Amino acid sequence: MTTPFICHVEWGTPDPKSLHEFLTKLFRWEFQTFAPGYLMHLPAGGGVSVGIIQSDQMRAGTGAFAFIAAPDGNLFGMQQV
Repeated sequence: MTTPFICHVEWGTPDPKSLHEFLTKLFRWEFQTFAPGYLMHLPAGGGVSVGIIQSDQMRAGTGAFAFIAAPDGNLFGMQQV
């Protein structure tokens, strides 16, 4: 049986440009526009993808969503509170 694993981390922010610049400088991640208001980092060799979504409802310091893939194919998310 496959162990569940974190497959995607996503931040909602009212200022995606600043978060994009911060994460790019910190980790040297390259982001691409995936959809309007959504940037995505997809590691070339696989691994955890990272998303940045435009959201005016997010408050500073609320954390990121971590999505976990489970062996039966279901995906669920958690948010730090």
